Amino acid sequence: MLPTLCQVLLGCLAVSARPNVREPECPKFYYEEKTLEKLVRLEHKVELQDQDLREWETTMENTLTKLDKKDRKMSETIEKAEKIVAEIQDNMTERAKTWEQTFQEKLESHELSVQSFLGKFYYKACYRRMAANNLGQQGSP
Repeated sequence: MLPTLCQVLLGCLAVSARPNVREPECPKFYYEEKTLEKLVRLEHKVELQDQDLREWETTMENTLTKLDKKDRKMSETIEKAEKIVAEIQDNMTERAKTWEQTFQEKLESHELSVQSFLGKFYYKACYRRMAANNLGQQGSP
């Protein structure tokens, strides 16, 4: 019996003395551990992408708000410009009518002056001819 006890003790010592001996791993737990590690890494990546997406969304909302304000300003400016152009056109139309009337009045006035001048000129010319004829007739026997 003694030799069997010694053999058992020596066998135990020999097994415990080997440093490179690994305990057998259970494949089910190993697979689950690796799957959980991947899941945690994936969850972290998703959180980072979600944060980036929120930041991008905020930036886009701010940009759209700014563009909307600029669009409204541009529309207001265009409306003001159209009103100014319409006022200028109306003003120019009124001035053109006024100038046309003034020109027409002055033209008529000048026509009357010219007619009056020509009438006087014609009258004087006729008077001179008649006077010359009268002088010519008085001097002839």
